[in-house]
Amino acid sequence: MNKIYVVIGGNVGGASAAARLRRLDEFAEIVVFEKGPYISFFSSGLPYYIGGVIESQETLARSSPENFYNNLDIHVKTMSCVTAINRYEKCVSVSDLKTGKTYTQKYDKLIIATGADPKRDDNTKDLNGFFTLKDMDDMAAIFAFIEQNNVRRVAVIGGGDIGLAVAENISRRGIKICIIEKRSHALPSFDADMAQFIKMALENHGVALVKKSTAAAFHEAAEGLRIELADGRFIIADMIVQCAGMQPQIQLAQEAGLGIGVTGGIIVDEHQQTTDKDIYAVGDVVEVESPYGGKILISRASPATRQGRIAADNICGIWSKYKYTLGVTILKLFDMCFGSVGLTERQLKEREIKYEKIYVRALSHEAFFPGTDVLNIKLIFDRRSGRIYGVQIAGRTGVDKRIDVFSTAMRAGLTADKLAELELAYAPPFGAARDAVNLTGYAAANVLSGLSQVIHWHDIKRPGNAVLLDVRPTSQHEAGTIAGSLHIPLDELRARMDELDKKVPVIVFSQSGHRSYTAERMLRQHDYEVKNLSGGYCLYALFSRVK
Repeated sequence: MNKIYVVIGGNVGGASAAARLRRLDEFAEIVVFEKGPYISFFSSGLPYYIGGVIESQETLARSSPENFYNNLDIHVKTMSCVTAINRYEKCVSVSDLKTGKTYTQKYDKLIIATGADPKRDDNTKDLNGFFTLKDMDDMAAIFAFIEQNNVRRVAVIGGGDIGLAVAENISRRGIKICIIEKRSHALPSFDADMAQFIKMALENHGVALVKKSTAAAFHEAAEGLRIELADGRFIIADMIVQCAGMQPQIQLAQEAGLGIGVTGGIIVDEHQQTTDKDIYAVGDVVEVESPYGGKILISRASPATRQGRIAADNICGIWSKYKYTLGVTILKLFDMCFGSVGLTERQLKEREIKYEKIYVRALSHEAFFPGTDVLNIKLIFDRRSGRIYGVQIAGRTGVDKRIDVFSTAMRAGLTADKLAELELAYAPPFGAARDAVNLTGYAAANVLSGLSQVIHWHDIKRPGNAVLLDVRPTSQHEAGTIAGSLHIPLDELRARMDELDKKVPVIVFSQSGHRSYTAERMLRQHDYEVKNLSGGYCLYALFSRVK
């Protein structure tokens, strides 16, 4: 008898699973239930339609129910809400939202791909001008509200990647934006120091950022929507978009008695199987393994797609595994790009993992070729083994290429020093002979081998009895330096090093850290105790503003 496979949820994870099931089992009956009107759409593209970057809604649709049926013989039933899973009868209860009728659907194997939804308080449901952004309907509603109303001020709740994308795109329409973020900085996949680049990008484009605060209450007022903040302040806006508090939609799984993990996501094994052998789960609704220990939630299309494929493989007898998630992220924000992978310092401290870090400033491609810009890289790694824990990059061009290389290196288990050995494509428009990734590897290798000892921007506030030595050219020194530092340009250092006392430690710095590394090596070989300021004066000047 032919098998019956049922998928709950028709976006990327569910659609990927259904398509893979058909390619592995030509004779099965496959049914996908989706409570909304659309399936398999590009959810990451929703903000760009609101901002006018994407002009047609149709371009955001990956496929349609008709295409699934005509090409794959898969029955996709939109506006169909699964209300219950009966594990013992092996069926689901379905409510047809178009007709109001209810019915049951049998299954042999079931895949849950219900995703995650933004948290919304009950007191905002009837608030005119309050929106979340989950699907195409939400997108269309936000777009229509802006078009039909004199919207001049928008509050975005949540400074994660979704909130920042929404803020950027609405700002493109000449609307004033205020982001409300409960953390000390925007974008949680970045540390507070690297998040200074995000803060700078927002400020340069007139976007306000309210940090360390949450929205406690919302009211309609004569002047607009009044947002009462937990710290006693208030904000007035014409429209509010909530982009924080994404929660896995686990109600069906909970009511069916499936295992729920400590993160609030559905428990699955490496084959995407839940605590019921006939039920699998994929995408934002599941918790996944972190390579650094523990479980995490991840809201990304790429992992959801792979998990859908792996679930289908195992249902059809192919022994596939989903090992872990590194959590690679890329974000465009106005003229800047931000990429990250792995853990932040905060997450490492929470896990009580010891680490070292370095900052590298490198060019996106050769300086002589037009359009080059600086890549600011933070590499976090194990001081003894060289294992890479995380990478964060801020820049205008070339961020996507480098974060993919770092992510691949981490997946392959390369240590930080081995980044120097990677052979990367080179031509002046695309990179440098010494690529930014290779330079990061060289710097890490110097630290791991003991050739260099680094000190960081936050340690300069308490340098002890060390002397701060600025080895930059005079023009750079006069434009700004660290208070109390001694200035000896690098090209004069050999002749003037006797001005330094060998009994006093030296902290040497240059503009980006390259010249100062040369100075460090020179002084070390003359028996001076030296540390190099990682990332140089440029990053010190920016990061020292962190509060």
